[in-house]
Amino acid sequence: MKHLFLVAMVVFLGACQTTGTKVHTGDGVIQRTSPLENDMNSFVFVDHHLNKTRMEQKTLTLNGDTLYAKNTRTHQKIAISVENYGTDISATGYLQVWATVRNHTDHSFVLETNTQFFDANGRPLPTQSGWDLLNISPNSRATFEDMAVRDNAENFIVQIRQRR
Repeated sequence: MKHLFLVAMVVFLGACQTTGTKVHTGDGVIQRTSPLENDMNSFVFVDHHLNKTRMEQKTLTLNGDTLYAKNTRTHQKIAISVENYGTDISATGYLQVWATVRNHTDHSFVLETNTQFFDANGRPLPTQSGWDLLNISPNSRATFEDMAVRDNAENFIVQIRQRR
């Protein structure tokens, strides 16, 4: 009985650690749904329905009794993804970040993006603006860019959400 309990706890703890998992796509683009991690040069989907991975348990019913299959399936529902991104240094010495965002659905999205820049030590730097609008037509791509307001910016985190 102790071994069964131990196995159940290991499976439970393993399942708990999958929350906010990273999805690596394209040329090393880090996209995630958890805004709590501190990965620099990454994109955070604040609204989880835009880019999420969920676990599903298949249910079987036999003679009115519900049985659960041993295998779970992982479904990745992607409405919006970041296909490419890059950074440049402007003529005035400020870090610029740009990204190409793709709409995988058959309806338009109005998104908002917010870029936080950081210095070499990971300290947040002041930003020049709040949330910027990004309109994306169905099954298409759009590009946005943002620039730091200090010349010591070296890293960034971009948050993406659906317009409020």
